[in-house]
Amino acid sequence: VRPVGGPLPGDKRLRGLCDALIADPASELTLADWAARVGASPRTLARLFEQELRTRFTEWRQRVRLAHAAPLIARGHSL
Repeated sequence: VRPVGGPLPGDKRLRGLCDALIADPASELTLADWAARVGASPRTLARLFEQELRTRFTEWRQRVRLAHAAPLIARGHSL
């Protein structure tokens, strides 16, 4: 599942974060939490989101969640 068909990043740190969020859209980890996990500063990740994905972390995460929820809603599952 890609968030609304959008591209995935080329940077390996950002890609790892994005892959993990796609696998677990309910994750409540903050950008600072992810930064510690992928070995980058929160500011670096924020900049990479803007440069590579043309969006902010919170907006991208929301799109991932919506992309995950839409098929469930269509099948009548409760969220």
